[in-house]
Amino acid sequence: MIEKFGICLEPLTLETAMLVREWRNSPKVNHYMDFKAQITKEQQEKWFETTLTSANVYFTIRKGSTPIGLIHLDRFDAKKKTAYAGLFIGNEEFEGTGIAFKASVALLEYAFEELKLEMVYAKVHEDNTVAIAYNKNLGFEDDGEESGPFLRLKIHSIAFYTRRTYLLNLLAL
Repeated sequence: MIEKFGICLEPLTLETAMLVREWRNSPKVNHYMDFKAQITKEQQEKWFETTLTSANVYFTIRKGSTPIGLIHLDRFDAKKKTAYAGLFIGNEEFEGTGIAFKASVALLEYAFEELKLEMVYAKVHEDNTVAIAYNKNLGFEDDGEESGPFLRLKIHSIAFYTRRTYLLNLLAL
């Protein structure tokens, strides 16, 4: 569990994985995903079971007791010390509140400080201009195409630490 900036990143449970399924199946979130089919309860349960034995880390973003969204690191490459980050806000009441930004800074600190990663990538749909701008504000930069209509962005640990004071000042506003 990671508690910072007035929010909590709580390891995913089966119960919160089912809530994530609802969010993930919503048209607003699904539109920007690679896998667009509706996820069944059985598919979500099977996926959740795989998270228990993988190196991937999935967190429910919470404000108090209220679940807000999902944030994660996956596709780890131990030799290169890299992973992919992703997030979405499922609870629409919290869109535009800065909680996603707080969660992202907390996750990047965890990735670089605790997991000792050197690079974190983000896979973003080319039409998701809000997410592209959001990631660039965090310090991510273009790294070419990922696959299909997706772009790959990256942030090196050094770039994150260079930008960290700026990010922490934004969080203090």
